[in-house]
Amino acid sequence: MTEPLVSHIQQTLATFSAFLATNSSSWLKARSPEAIMALEHEIHQQTRCVADLIVGSLLKSILNQPDFQAQATLAARTDGRPLRDGGARKVTVRLLGGSSFTATVPYLKEDRRQPRRGASASRAVVARVGAVCIQPSPRWGSLSEPPPP
Repeated sequence: MTEPLVSHIQQTLATFSAFLATNSSSWLKARSPEAIMALEHEIHQQTRCVADLIVGSLLKSILNQPDFQAQATLAARTDGRPLRDGGARKVTVRLLGGSSFTATVPYLKEDRRQPRRGASASRAVVARVGAVCIQPSPRWGSLSEPPPP
């Protein structure tokens, strides 16, 4: 693991440790089933947040590693076909604790969409068809004369 990642995880754990130290005295005073259930929910929520912070940091670190990106690119480009969205896509990752974060991940779907036919393409077709239709027929003398019966 890289130094900033280890430092971030240690800081997260230190914050959680401080949370435990501050609240443990009030938790020990819980006497009713409702109070015990409330402290259980509070502790579970905080531990889920800590777990999400650690897992999110690890996932972001993995996704940003050059060797991971190179392996994903190599796996996708074995046949040389273009990939959708340039081979990368922003996704929202929802973790088990309920937290979510946005990450850019390799997008390995082949781009099989047909190029769009814009107005310029349709105008070119109309112009070609129009040119064929407007050309005078050798049977007609000119366009001003009606065709022979």
